[in-house]
Amino acid sequence: MSLRLDSDFWSARMSYLAKLARADAIAVVLQMKDDGYVTYVAHNLPSETSWRSGAPAVLLGKAFAERVNAEVSGGVAMRLADGRMADAIAVAPVVWKDQLVGALVALVVGRPIGPEDLAGLGRVAELVGLELAEANALWRAQRQQQDAETKLKANRDLQAIIHRERDPNQLLERTTAQLAEVFGADGVSIMLADAQGELSVRSSKGLSDAAKQDRKRIGEGISGKVAQTGKAMLLSGHVQGGSDPTASESMIAPLRAGGRTLGVVNVKHHAAQEKYGQAQVDSLAQAASDIAAALLTAEEFQRAEEDRRQALVLYELSR
Repeated sequence: MSLRLDSDFWSARMSYLAKLARADAIAVVLQMKDDGYVTYVAHNLPSETSWRSGAPAVLLGKAFAERVNAEVSGGVAMRLADGRMADAIAVAPVVWKDQLVGALVALVVGRPIGPEDLAGLGRVAELVGLELAEANALWRAQRQQQDAETKLKANRDLQAIIHRERDPNQLLERTTAQLAEVFGADGVSIMLADAQGELSVRSSKGLSDAAKQDRKRIGEGISGKVAQTGKAMLLSGHVQGGSDPTASESMIAPLRAGGRTLGVVNVKHHAAQEKYGQAQVDSLAQAASDIAAALLTAEEFQRAEEDRRQALVLYELSR
């Protein structure tokens, strides 16, 4: 590994860059598809610092979308690692060979950020470009490998639950929780149809109380249409008639096995960035099919156990 990618290098480098930028804290922030704005390396900032709301999110949005320097002086109130509160924040895009590779964030205590400060931060961002371009490529590759390994393990755990769980209720609860992990979802629900063809939520994670009470007939609404057609769907943005207006993307797949549609599974997230595509839809559809088959098996096993218990009771009574 080269010196540029060494953590000691970055620690010393960020301290030096903070002095150049006349900042009390400084950070290199990357924009990740699944996680939004993520701190890559920082000086004098707590590890839990978030960039997802308020002035930081607005300024980072401008930096990544418009490639412009921007600042907010006053009312920022971001805590630094040394315990002080920053009053002002500035962001400059980090560009290398016309490629946007990140953003440089500067935080200042006790004074506003002026035009000279903003211009200076832009010059410092230019210095970061080469190091960040090299480090960013390696970091993203490592992150993708870690994500792939995590998802592979989550899928294996899901299949283990599907193949081993014999209690229908436990099967639904455990697969619901595992689907949230597999797809990085904020909400998952499994709806089953009753004898009258009405779908109701039987298991959920991350749903509101109102959403848990949702009922749909086969053919009614999005869930009902998926149950009727047997075709999985991917939805983006606000969906008219949807049970969660805050969901940015949703996938709905039918629970089909043995020529029957047992219900549907719904997976959603609230992140601004797109997470799901056709590959994820196909993966959910396959998982839903496996869950449906396992549910039929579990219900048959449960009935067999109940028949066995009743037979034992009758045998004891007949003695």
